[in-house]
Amino acid sequence: MATYHSNWCSIVKEVKVLKDQGIDFLSHCKIKIGNGRCTRFWTDLWIGDDCFCHKFPRLYALEVVKDCYVDIKLKVPVASSFRRMVRGGVEASQLAQLNDILGSVSVSNSEDRWVWDMNGDGVFRVKDVRNLLDETFLPKSDSPTRWVMSIPIKINIFAWKVSLDRLPTRVNLVHRGVLVSPISCPIGCTDQEDSNHILFRCDMAVGVTRLVCRWWNQAWIPFDSYHSWFVWFNSIRLSANSKGVLEGVFYVMWWSIWIFRNQLLFAAKKPRKDVLFDDIVLRSFNWCSARSKCTFRWDSWIQHPYLISL
Repeated sequence: MATYHSNWCSIVKEVKVLKDQGIDFLSHCKIKIGNGRCTRFWTDLWIGDDCFCHKFPRLYALEVVKDCYVDIKLKVPVASSFRRMVRGGVEASQLAQLNDILGSVSVSNSEDRWVWDMNGDGVFRVKDVRNLLDETFLPKSDSPTRWVMSIPIKINIFAWKVSLDRLPTRVNLVHRGVLVSPISCPIGCTDQEDSNHILFRCDMAVGVTRLVCRWWNQAWIPFDSYHSWFVWFNSIRLSANSKGVLEGVFYVMWWSIWIFRNQLLFAAKKPRKDVLFDDIVLRSFNWCSARSKCTFRWDSWIQHPYLISL
């Protein structure tokens, strides 16, 4: 007979798995005392960073009613339910510390409740959990993620993959254990196909990059990687708005080269190299026009895009 587990069982199971990986979600669930009638004095974590049974083990050993509740315990002296009087030394020291802590405790007429300590209002939110998981498991980078508003999300994500060398090039596929033969550039070069080659060093990529630089009235220099392109891009002098659009154009160019490569490998009809630059100009114009509050003129776009002022 098949066994079916409830959603709560699955959640508890995942919580235990994450705890083994160093993320203890339950440690972020705290008890906020109201009237103290539902919280055990010794064994529940309701004040401080540890339960009293662990923080004051000698006193807990003397306690007769070990599952007593907070409201009852605060009405009488702490030592009134001990099986014998507290002696000096460690026992007296722990009793003094416990009384100091309880001196700042006050109860109310409200019910005891659980709170979530990962935000200011104590309310559990899935967003807090997701942020904690992302901070723990996602790779971290010293530089912030770049985002160009004038182009679609998919192009920004593609450029982000380029910066991290996460494209499924033939070299990357081999590194991941996928059998690919040959691993040379499919566009016609004999070099191995990695991200830096296909987008920066390949003859076709170099030719298209030179056309983009000429179009934007920028001096072209050879790029052999994303890093060298990034250093060059930061050095050029344009207005902030124009520079943002130009960055989007480069993202579109990389995406167009990648699309050309995929069509060359998988499409029944082979793409044309001679229209690749024209496609980049048209795509970037359409996307920037659609996502900008200003109106772009086609004649100005193809002749003087570096004069854009949004």
